[in-house]
Parts: sequence; C-alpha cells; structure tokens
Amino acid sequence: AAYRFESMRKRFETIHDKFKLAWMPGWVFSSSRYLRKMEIYFMDLIEYPDEIERLHNLVTDKLEGVIRQVAAAGADGFIYCEDLGVQDRTLVSPPMWRDLYAKHYRRLTGVAHELGLKVFMHSCGYNWALIDDLAQAGVAVLVDERLAWRIAFGAVAPTPLRGPLIETLAAGKPPTVELFDSLEPLLPNTIAPITDVRATKAYRLHMVGVMLGRAMTAAHQRLTGCGPAYGRNLLED
Repeated sequence: AAYRFESMRKRFETIHDKFKLAWMPGWVFSSSRYLRKMEIYFMDLIEYPDEIERLHNLVTDKLEGVIRQVAAAGADGFIYCEDLGVQDRTLVSPPMWRDLYAKHYRRLTGVAHELGLKVFMHSCGYNWALIDDLAQAGVAVLVDERLAWRIAFGAVAPTPLRGPLIETLAAGKPPTVELFDSLEPLLPNTIAPITDVRATKAYRLHMVGVMLGRAMTAAHQRLTGCGPAYGRNLLED
C-alpha cells in the first residue's frame, strides 16, 4: 500500500544532492526460504517444483509491487540482500539457480530499469559460480536522438567504467556491423578482464564485444520505439 512508503517519499523530497537508495525487504531466494524455513525449503526444491514455482511467483509479485512503490517515492535505486553461498560453494547448484530463479531476477531488474532505478545486490558466501549469470560482463548503453552514445562496462575491471574513446568514435553513427568492427580493437585498452576458473580473458573480451554490439543495437531500436523489452537477456538471442 502506498501509505507504507509515505515517510520514504517525504524524506526523499528533502534530498537534492545525494543518491537516494532504498532498502528492499527481501528477494526471491531469501524471502522464499524464510517463509518455508531453510531445511524444508531445500527439500521443497526437489520434491515439489510446481509448488515452489507458485511460491516464487507470489514472492516476485510482491517484490515487484515494492519496487514500483519505491520508484513512486522518489528513489534513485535500491539494494537487496540475497545470500547465495556458504564458505566453499553455492547453496543451490548453478543449473538449479538458472532454472528456478534467473527468470525472476530478470523480471524484477527489468521492472526496475523500466522505472529508471539502479539495482544493487549484496550477497554473502562463495558465489563465484553464479557471478557470470548475475553480471554477465554487463554493458550499459545510452543513446539520444543525435546518436551521442554513453557506454559503460561492469564486471570486467575492478570498478565499473566508461568507454570515452568508444563513445567518441561512435558519435553520430548508427549501429552497424562496420561500426562494431571498428570499436572492437579499442576494448583491450578500455576494460581489464581477467582469466580465472570460469573464463579466460580472451573469452571475456570476445563476449564484451558481442554484448556491446547487441546493447547498442537494442538502445537504438528502443530510441525509435521498438526493440527488445527492458530486462531481457540479450545473450539469449
């Protein structure tokens, strides 16, 4: 109900020079396991997948409502906590996470992005096996009617970063294969991916090049009133 967010709205109305960050009361995995109790919930995942899907849908519906209220209250973004690991492994296997949770994550972050909200996640435990699924070497793209591009990269350097040289070279140009081919050689001097147990530096550079092209194409299509829905995984195409 909107009245529950009235104090947040009044507080945010007084803030004009800071990023206004809201706190989410839960997320898909954390809220569901608290509702069922952890040991019961983990058995449910195996024994009652249909009921678990119903539960996840109900939780996601509630969380979407909170996200919409947070946006209406004037937040710039929100943070949620979703502890997905213990000391040496994830609490659920990566295939199970992708099957049971990924679509709900995409739905909720998609709603947030449609509303102009930034999304922050806190997660304790050894979660490396899910990092690529959560971040996917993210590329964020903004373009206006003049084809002035703003391009940022995440999960391929110690901190998120902009690509000013790429933005300059792309300025005024529509997204084409020829443009993407000219931008790709700039990536090694723009980002700093690493090689680890999940992927090599070369693979990450290649994937960022693929995602850059798809993100620029999607941003340009949305500018003209079409294109893929917000929150859609562009790597699935």
